[in-house]
Formats: sequence, C-alpha cells, structure tokens
Amino acid sequence: MLDYLIGQREIQPVIGVFVPPVNRTDEYAGAQIDAFTYFITGVVMPEIDRKYRTSGDPRKRATLGASNGGNISLYLGMKHPEAFGKIAAQSSNVQTIISSTFQYGNKLDLEFYLDIGTYDIPVLIPLVEGLVQILQNRGYAYQYYQWHEGHSWGNWKGHLRLPLQQFFPSPTGFNERNDEPRIRLFQNAPNPFSDETFIRFAAPVGSQAELILFDNSGRKLATVFKGEVSAGLTTVLFRNPGYSSGIYFYSLKADSRIESCKMNIIQ
Repeated sequence: MLDYLIGQREIQPVIGVFVPPVNRTDEYAGAQIDAFTYFITGVVMPEIDRKYRTSGDPRKRATLGASNGGNISLYLGMKHPEAFGKIAAQSSNVQTIISSTFQYGNKLDLEFYLDIGTYDIPVLIPLVEGLVQILQNRGYAYQYYQWHEGHSWGNWKGHLRLPLQQFFPSPTGFNERNDEPRIRLFQNAPNPFSDETFIRFAAPVGSQAELILFDNSGRKLATVFKGEVSAGLTTVLFRNPGYSSGIYFYSLKADSRIESCKMNIIQ
C-alpha cells in the first residue's frame, strides 16, 4: 500500500517502521505499556534517525495501530507529542487514562484519524465515540469514520490509505510523472456531524478553486471556499448555519476539473 500510494503521488515518500509485539496485550494496554513506550521513543526511533535521513518534526511523524494497537498509538502521542504529532487508531480500545488526559489535560499539538465499525466489538464503540466527542470539544484536528464493517484486518487494511493520505498528502497537488495538474477532494470529517466539520482538498498551487455545497436535489446552498490555492492541501472549516438533518453534497472545481463528495448532517 505504501509503495502504491507513493508511486501514484497520493502521499509523500515515507519511512514505514513495523514493530511486532512480544507480549501484545501487556505492551499495548497493560503492565508493560510504559516500557514499550520507552522502547519505541528511546530505542527504536533514535536508531531509525541514526540510519536514515529523517525529520525530527513531530508533524511529520505518525503512529498507527488497530484495536489495542490503536490504544498504544494514542498513548504514544499522549506521552510524547514531541515525537509523534499524528495518530491513527482503528477500532481502538481507548483506556480511561487516555480519554481523561485528552479531556482534562493541556491541549497537545496532535492530529488524529479515528474509525470504528458498526459491527465492531460492542464495548469499543462507545469508547471511540466518547474520545471523538472529547476531541471535538477540545478543538483537536481529527477525522472520524464509521464503517459498516467488523473488527477485522480486512476492515483496517481497506481504510488504511485514509490516514496516510491525511497525514502525508502530496505537497504539490501535481502528478509528477507527467506534470498534469490534478485535484483531489477528501471526505469531510467528522461525518456525520451537526455543528461543524472540516473539508480538505488538494489542488495545484496557484490554481483557482471553488468549493460549493448543494442539497440532495442539486440546489446550490453556499460557496464554502473560493479563491487561489496557496498550498497543496487546503483545509476549510464548515459551520452548519442551521441546515436540517439529511444528505448533502459538496463539489470542488479547479483547473476545469470537478470532484464531489456527500456529507451527512444530523441534528
């Protein structure tokens, strides 16, 4: 997946470090969690930095995991935001210390990707939904998805491209293999939402872009963004002015190309 996304210029080139656990439950969510955290931040990362040309900027480093692996990913970011600025946690166990720290502790410079399956392990669903509510209340940048899936590697693999595209987007908005301009419109997050959501899109720097919201009959409701693109990835905050529950569509036009996505408003 990394090779494909990099080859298609969907993400920036990245170094993937895969660390198999020895005692998975204890290391990810038990008595060895602090020892494992030190192993990652105090042993593995310094060795990677020594051997490879890396960036020390936490905004360019992510930790990703699923189930209890999501818990240790959240824990790593919570304990060491100076090492990891981006966290992806799929179908995650979320321990109380994590939710409490993000709710009551100082706001950290972190960005999140979270998801859960509608057929996931039942005890995990309210834990993830509770963390999402905390992140929204505290003003964290995040994307959250609910998939009609279960607690499975097929589910996680099928959606792993989303946090990678979120965290490491192509910086130019160009297909560098043939220099053709391209645009990409991402799913808004959170989705569904009631009050506000973030919409991201990629377009060539200097191009003119227009982002328009429509209702499900195709009637134009609002222009969400209009102007010159100043960065390869643009994030727009959309605040619901009072639209009722239902399905809506937003469309991006840039360089004579158009992409559209749907959003779900719930009240």
